[in-house]
Amino acid sequence: MNNDYNSVIALEDMCLISYLAVIGFQIEAIDSRKYPQFTFLFKESKELKLAMENFFNDSASVEPKSYWAKIRELKSRIKSIKN
Repeated sequence: MNNDYNSVIALEDMCLISYLAVIGFQIEAIDSRKYPQFTFLFKESKELKLAMENFFNDSASVEPKSYWAKIRELKSRIKSIKN
């Protein structure tokens, strides 16, 4: 992993990561150095922090099928990295 990611937020909570991805936040990188644990990196922003607050305060909502599909997609990406 290079040091180009000066202002990123590193997350390991698959539910939060999936939520952020479904609402449009770009995953910048997936760090597998702590395999089998994976860390997902997002660009830090006020909007990202607000979305995270909404998630943890139970004031966020997404379409359930999209959310579940995103979880499956991310798990697939993880499997392709570890192979």
